[in-house]
Amino acid sequence: MDTNEPPLPLPEPPPVDEQAPLDRPLLPAAPEVEALPPAPPPQTLVDEAVETPETAPLYVAPPAPEDTGAVDAQAPTVTPAPIPPAPLFPLPPAPTPSLPRALVFLLFAGLALALSDRAHRWVSVLPKHGLLPSLGRGVVLAGRLCAPLFVLLGALHLLPAAWAVAAPYALVGAALALGWTVRDLLRDVLGGVLLSLEGRVQPQARVRFRGLTGVVESLDLRALTLLDDEGQLITIPNRLLVEDVLAVDPDPYAPVEVTVHVPAGVAAQRVHQVLEEMALLSPYLAPSRPPHVYRDPDHKDIWIVSARLVHPRYAKEFRGALVELADEAFGVGGGKGGPR
Repeated sequence: MDTNEPPLPLPEPPPVDEQAPLDRPLLPAAPEVEALPPAPPPQTLVDEAVETPETAPLYVAPPAPEDTGAVDAQAPTVTPAPIPPAPLFPLPPAPTPSLPRALVFLLFAGLALALSDRAHRWVSVLPKHGLLPSLGRGVVLAGRLCAPLFVLLGALHLLPAAWAVAAPYALVGAALALGWTVRDLLRDVLGGVLLSLEGRVQPQARVRFRGLTGVVESLDLRALTLLDDEGQLITIPNRLLVEDVLAVDPDPYAPVEVTVHVPAGVAAQRVHQVLEEMALLSPYLAPSRPPHVYRDPDHKDIWIVSARLVHPRYAKEFRGALVELADEAFGVGGGKGGPR
């Protein structure tokens, strides 16, 4: 086939008469749509059937079933939302920033310190023992404890409003820390209250506790002050006194016993009289405390002199002097003795 041949001419379209009517529509006609029936009137839920001449009875709501306790398997189950329990220890409300309230708390702190200082001066001139000195010491302690509390409350009322929300948590934390710190002090106070209510430990009473022996100088809410046989002041916390055995002797003078060997053949009446006179002549004997002289029931040649001394440190001097005088009186030495 020769590609150089010219193309064949296309046939010309027939002329279109713009005035002539169209024999057929350009677009197909839309199909006819049937009209929808009119919507029925809305039904009204009523408790009873309503009959009219024109209409049938309307829908009647069925009566509510009685609550028999049975659970309908087809009925939907609605679970209520859980309600959080109330806190056991609700936090205190946040303090409102207020300069007048802060100044009032600071004023209370100053008054507490002034009252504590005044009570301390008053107690210093009173006797150590008695109801008034005890009340004065209680006022001093209460004032010193309340002053820091008032200062803290005043500082909380000076905090900005943005920080006031954290104030209750700070108070709870401070209370827990303070309680943990003073737990031993609280035990001492409770022990002091118990000892005071019992009335067994009184000032000037002689006590023996864990190897310590001495005279009670004072009993406070925190501790017991003891003057031991060596002349030293010892402080014993009250919590230890209520946890261990405490021996109490109401007589403050130190007891002492001295054993004296007497040869056989000496009349018992004479031995009793001589030993009693020797003990009465001692300058270490406590006033208004006569000695007691008796024979050892297991050994006929041993006599025992029991006495009270003004102080236990004179026990050795009292024993030595009594044994020496007995040796001169009966011709036989060899006595021994000491504090009981």
